[in-house]
Amino acid sequence: KSSMRKERIGWHIAECLLTEYCTKMGAPDGSFLVRKSGTLVGDCVLSSCNEKVQHCCIHWWQDAGISRFFLTDNRVFDRLYDLITHYREMPLRYNKLEMRLTEAVSS
Repeated sequence: KSSMRKERIGWHIAECLLTEYCTKMGAPDGSFLVRKSGTLVGDCVLSSCNEKVQHCCIHWWQDAGISRFFLTDNRVFDRLYDLITHYREMPLRYNKLEMRLTEAVSS
């Protein structure tokens, strides 16, 4: 299953989905979904559950026709899939958040 939601949903709906999934299903910390940003056209948001739901904007740009994705300027990926795979293997450090992505939550 894909972790990317096709429709644009707001942070409050993402929080409800993740909270319900993590509490009712007993899902591990690091459960996540990727959604289209409700406010930043073209950007996506990584919403993850680690005691509480956190939201990180995934920015992108095109360089010579090739898309680049990043959460922080020092880590850039060619594909959204590569970004997610990286943070499943290495801890994600963003603002005050530090966690490893575990389980994709899909609808």
